[in-house]
Amino acid sequence: MNIDLNINKEEIQKNLQNAIINSVIGDEIKKQIESTFSNTYELSNAIKKQVEACTQRLIKDLIEEHKEDLTKLLREQITDELLKKINDSAFDAFMDKMWNKLKAARSW
Repeated sequence: MNIDLNINKEEIQKNLQNAIINSVIGDEIKKQIESTFSNTYELSNAIKKQVEACTQRLIKDLIEEHKEDLTKLLREQITDELLKKINDSAFDAFMDKMWNKLKAARSW
């Protein structure tokens, strides 16, 4: 068995140098991309915080501006819900009482 290896030392050195250069360039590009994303992320967080603060301020201003109307609306809704629950409870109690009377009358 005869293995013929044609090894060109210059070609191997050239390929090795290219690989090293590509690795260094790749690492540098990776660092630049990560830096850009990091800066973008920090900027986006800063903008997000400003938008949230502005939104909260606007909501607070709207609540202050319409405080009376909102309070009235909230009272009406609470009153309506309470009346509905009271009516439902009273109706359920009445129906239970009538059902018990009906059962008692049938058992005779």
